[in-house]
Amino acid sequence: MHIKQHLPQAKAVLRDPEKSTLLFSFLVSLMNIGVAVVKLVMSLLWHSMWYVTVACYYMVLALARLMILHQYRKTARTLRGEQRLRHEWMIYRNGGIVLLFMACLLQVTVLFITRGEGGYVYPGYFIYVMSAFTLYKVIVASIHRRRAWQINSPALNAIRQIGFVDALMSILALQTALFAASGAPGKGEFEFRMNLLTGAIVCLIAAGIGARMIERWYRSAKNHKVLTNEKSMSK
Repeated sequence: MHIKQHLPQAKAVLRDPEKSTLLFSFLVSLMNIGVAVVKLVMSLLWHSMWYVTVACYYMVLALARLMILHQYRKTARTLRGEQRLRHEWMIYRNGGIVLLFMACLLQVTVLFITRGEGGYVYPGYFIYVMSAFTLYKVIVASIHRRRAWQINSPALNAIRQIGFVDALMSILALQTALFAASGAPGKGEFEFRMNLLTGAIVCLIAAGIGARMIERWYRSAKNHKVLTNEKSMSK
C-alpha cells in the first residue's frame, strides 16, 4: 500500500527529462565510484597499472557527472533567465574540457590493450549479458544525446554527452572481452589492429565532442556579448 502511494511520483520523475537525468546521473556516478574503488583495490593486490588506469577513468567519469550536477543545482537555485543560461553554458564548457581529459585517459587505456597488458574478461555466459547490456547502453545513450537539447539546458546536455562517450568506451571493452573469449589461434595481429582502430575512433570522437562543446560555449559567449553591447548602445 505504501509503495502504491509513491508510484505516481516515481512515474512523474521518469517522465520528466530534467528530473530523470538528474536522478540517473547521480545513481550512475555512485556505481562508477564503486567500480573505481574495486579496480583500485585490485591494482594494489596485483600491482597492475592497468587497473589503476581503469580506476582513474571511472573516478573521472563519476566526478565529472557529480561536478556538473552540483553546479547545475546551485545555478538553478540562485539564478534565473539569461544569467542562469550563461552559467549553464560555462558548465557545458567544463564538460567539454572533461571530455578532452577523458580522451587522454582513453588513449592510455588503448595503449595498455594493444600492448597486451590490459583488457576485459567476462566469465562464461556472462559475456552475452554484457553484450546485450552494451547494445542497450549505446542505443539509449544515442537517443538521449539526440534528444538532449529538448531539455533546453546546456548543463544537462553536457551530462548526456559524457554518457554517450562512456557508452562508446563500453564497445571497446566488449570487443576486448570477445577477443579474449574466442581464443582463436593466429588472431594476434587482427586483434591488435581492431583494438587499435576501435580505440582510435573512440578517442577521436571523445576529443571531437569535447572540442565541439568548447566551441559552442565560445559562440554562445560571443553572441551574448554582442547582444549585451547592442542593448547598451540602444539605451
